[in-house]
Amino acid sequence: MKTAHQKPTTIRLKGKALKKLYLQLVNEQGGLCEKCGSIAVDAHHLVKRSQGGDDSAENIRLLCRECHLKAHATNNKSLKEMS
Repeated sequence: MKTAHQKPTTIRLKGKALKKLYLQLVNEQGGLCEKCGSIAVDAHHLVKRSQGGDDSAENIRLLCRECHLKAHATNNKSLKEMS
């Protein structure tokens, strides 16, 4: 049970745990960019870690390099809004 003063738990993964999550996402997405269908090479946080986002499967999407750069260039709009 959380009290009013407790912060929510943030998932931060390192090493083997982070690699395991990445491989899980590759399996779920077929190794393809969620936006354009190219080969995915980058893990993109929907909510940046610096803004309270975590390393959970719900917050990470695999993108190709071009779509990943575009996501950041568009100030992190939702992936559906990117053209």
